[in-house]
Amino acid sequence: MRDIQLYDSDKGLNFRSHGRIKGLSCKGSGWSGYSREDSAMTQLKIKAVKVRANGILYPTCSHDASVDWGNNCWESWVCVGEAITVE
Repeated sequence: MRDIQLYDSDKGLNFRSHGRIKGLSCKGSGWSGYSREDSAMTQLKIKAVKVRANGILYPTCSHDASVDWGNNCWESWVCVGEAITVE
């Protein structure tokens, strides 16, 4: 996987947006391993590569310790951002 840069600001950036992307790390049952923030961030970077981006603008991650029925998770980390190509 090529290097994906993370950007907290678009100030001075000349970029093209590929839209919002999401990475998820999910604990699938009460007995399975833990969800991890770095795993969700890795998933976010993989999604960026898939849309041929070279950066992620405004990446943020959040932890949810409650049951997420939509993703069938007992606990999850979700990272979101905007996939971009910086010129």
